[in-house]
Amino acid sequence: MNKIGILVIAGVVALGSCLGLVKYANGAEDRAVSASEPVPVMVAVNDVPEGTTFTTAWNNGDIAMSSMPRSLRPATAVEDPTQLTGLVSAAPLAQGQFVVAESFVSPDPQQRVGPPTFATALPPGTVAVSFKAEAAQAVSDLIRPGDHVNLLVQVPNASVLGLADSGGAAVVTCSRTSRSSPSVT
Repeated sequence: MNKIGILVIAGVVALGSCLGLVKYANGAEDRAVSASEPVPVMVAVNDVPEGTTFTTAWNNGDIAMSSMPRSLRPATAVEDPTQLTGLVSAAPLAQGQFVVAESFVSPDPQQRVGPPTFATALPPGTVAVSFKAEAAQAVSDLIRPGDHVNLLVQVPNASVLGLADSGGAAVVTCSRTSRSSPSVT
């Protein structure tokens, strides 16, 4: 291939790259504006005790409508107060807490599933484990609620987890991606 052909191809690639960059940069502002657009959310204005009916909390002004940027809104945030009519708070709501779908449940104790957690949305056969990890243990705060992580758990004996007797302390590994039983190390 001659030099002119190479220059033409380089010019076409450069022009295409330039146009793509301009299109991306123009869309960045639209994406930023969309993400920061205020959307409605319900917030606990005052503490709401467990078992309080939504109607009572709403009428007393303990829960009110507010707004926040779309990008920060919880996925299960409730926007329509009529969705919660006839329900009671599953757990205490602290002042400033967002009202999400699992915050209010049926008053019938047989239908309650507990306070709102990620565990209520787990597929069958999986288990949720909650623990507090300090910044250094949580990879400089890069682990967030809902992340899938591998766990190493030290137990006095593997038999306490229904595994074969390890004859002493054991470290059990569990992996979210693994469908097999936990293994003893």
